[in-house]
Amino acid sequence: MHNHQKHDVTGPLKALLRDLQWNLPCDIMDAVGLDIDTIGDLSRHHGHRITMVDLPKLGKLFDHALTTGFFPWSEYPTLLRYSKKARTDAVGVLSRLIGLTFRSAPSGAIIDEPDPMLVRSTRAFLFLFKKVREDCPDNVVRRSHHEFFELDAALRPPFLDWNWTGEGESPSFASFPSFAGDSHSDPHLDKLCGLLDLLSWYIVPRDEVLIDDVIGKHGPGRVSDLKKGQDKYLFPTWGKRLSRCFPPALMISHWGEIEQEFPDHWGGEPWAKLIAVPKTLDKPRLIASEPTANQWCQQSILQWIRRHMTTVANMVIDFHSQEPSKQAALEASKANSGIATVDLSSASDRLSCWTVERFFRSNPSLLEYLWSSRTAVVKSELIGKSALMHKFGAQGAATTFAVQSLVYAGCALAATLYARGFGGKFRPTMADITSATVDVRVFGDDIIVPEESLAYLWILLNHLQLKVNMDKTHHVGVFRESCGMDAFAGEEVTPLYLADVSPKVSSPTGVASWVCVSNNAHQMGYWNLSEWMMNQLPKGWLSKTVISRHIQPGVSFFTYTNGTFTSAKSRWNKDLQRTEHKVIAVKVRVSVKGRAGWSNLTQFFTENPGTPDYLEYLDRRLRAGLGFVDHHRVKVTTRWESLTL
Repeated sequence: MHNHQKHDVTGPLKALLRDLQWNLPCDIMDAVGLDIDTIGDLSRHHGHRITMVDLPKLGKLFDHALTTGFFPWSEYPTLLRYSKKARTDAVGVLSRLIGLTFRSAPSGAIIDEPDPMLVRSTRAFLFLFKKVREDCPDNVVRRSHHEFFELDAALRPPFLDWNWTGEGESPSFASFPSFAGDSHSDPHLDKLCGLLDLLSWYIVPRDEVLIDDVIGKHGPGRVSDLKKGQDKYLFPTWGKRLSRCFPPALMISHWGEIEQEFPDHWGGEPWAKLIAVPKTLDKPRLIASEPTANQWCQQSILQWIRRHMTTVANMVIDFHSQEPSKQAALEASKANSGIATVDLSSASDRLSCWTVERFFRSNPSLLEYLWSSRTAVVKSELIGKSALMHKFGAQGAATTFAVQSLVYAGCALAATLYARGFGGKFRPTMADITSATVDVRVFGDDIIVPEESLAYLWILLNHLQLKVNMDKTHHVGVFRESCGMDAFAGEEVTPLYLADVSPKVSSPTGVASWVCVSNNAHQMGYWNLSEWMMNQLPKGWLSKTVISRHIQPGVSFFTYTNGTFTSAKSRWNKDLQRTEHKVIAVKVRVSVKGRAGWSNLTQFFTENPGTPDYLEYLDRRLRAGLGFVDHHRVKVTTRWESLTL
């Protein structure tokens, strides 16, 4: 039996039931209580797949039914299938609860105007364990790696040589095909492609990329050509293709401020490393850690794109906040809004170089910089496979999110304008395009468009080999979801997601995460669940925590009650003339390893922009030290702190 199976899942479910008792009839309360006991028994015997996979699948079916108006009782994935007795049962786990929103078989029709609080309560049970961090079984991870390469091999090969390694003649960015340049049997597609070509001129940044206007930056994650704890500022590789647009002497020596000779390139052509990180129990998230130099230059292009956004692009995309998309989804959930929320499956893995080169053809300099900084080869050490990619970039590449947002914004606007009668002989003006942006929002692969344009968006995306995720696309009814906002009839029904089944007391970050989710539960009105989570911590820790509505130092629990409460030991600090309490805190100890040479100055100007004072530089250097993080240690400790009352 796996170690995580020993945890009792009934505790948080029963606490949640007490929180939701005001929204549920008494007989349903009793039925849900019995269902929770059944879920607990099944989980103890068959593992947490019951709660982490099966319940969320049922939740997905419930969400889709909110859009269609009918719940497919015949497809009900009863969790009781794990027992022989269940094969003769007429109903499944939580069926009485779902029946409050949908009539039972055979009709399955949605109840007239169900209460949003009831929908919120139902989804709270179904999705509570969806995002618990658990590693997938090895065979599932291996299968995901194989599917990654299989999906890429099915994409169209590009017109440009995106895999040029410095041998032979380099590609020209002066002229190449457009979307409308291909012939299509579908007359809708011809006009949609023409609109997409036109809109690329309004969405792709217009300015020419100049080397003096791009500034390198390291990403937050690991890189593929260095081991953990090694110095990123040494740049172990710098390929020929990268040096075509990003000469290392200019990208890492700050424009001649260091008298240093740099070669044009070194280390050969690097590759990105495919790795799996936890997402859900049945499906990992695959990302590709980029080579150090490529990530450095990709970050510079990402910042350049953000600084040079066009007026039209700014109307539908906000790279700095998901709030506009969340609020748009909330408004779209109101009756007769006429707005659809669209989600794409494997959006970054299906965005091909073929699509990107056509969309960015209006700015050859930007396209060339994207081409130059892109890593051509992705390698999986787990399955021993590598390949030259047809996709533009996997998750992990710094430019992937920005590029796909711009492309999908173009597709959404093209479909919206076509639904309004534009295309062919009727070309939209800037005023027409501006009008179309009112009901369009894009953030990565989360797209919001008018319902009337959805069919045309599907035609266009399908042509680009992109796939609409129909389970998470909603266009009728009053349920919508986008960017983490789940809304029903104008009310937010986003569920709470547990990050762990129990507090990982051996992990300082796990403790902090547990307390954070507990605070979220309290703020969402799940006070019993929050209290249950609080009581899972060791009693010795609870006596050193703080409960307050104000932000406090250390690990603290949130409450709406005025005042600050703690049983932690106190003292009077006569030097600072204040009362202090000995509270639990998460401490990070970082070991910085120094170095000599030009890398120090490169690091300083990169991480401390706008500091011209050399004395201030010396002060920072002496206080904090320049260098790279050799290792860091995170631990839970106690310390004396002054609290906000």
